[in-house]
Amino acid sequence: PATLILQNDTSEFDLFGELDSVFWVSAADVTTVLTSEDIVTVGTQRYRVFKNGNQAFNWTYMAIKEA
Repeated sequence: PATLILQNDTSEFDLFGELDSVFWVSAADVTTVLTSEDIVTVGTQRYRVFKNGNQAFNWTYMAIKEA
């Protein structure tokens, strides 16, 4: 699950909780371009990919498991 945290200026962390069926995914080192709303299949499970807010770095994507 994805863990929701906030880091303040003093390097302390606040833990808000976890989201089931939400995972971090990297767009780096993939053979095709990964963009928001793409579908990634792992075995028989399908995940919809989204950018993490307004960030557009290769490591700022999340995948949400589809029902």
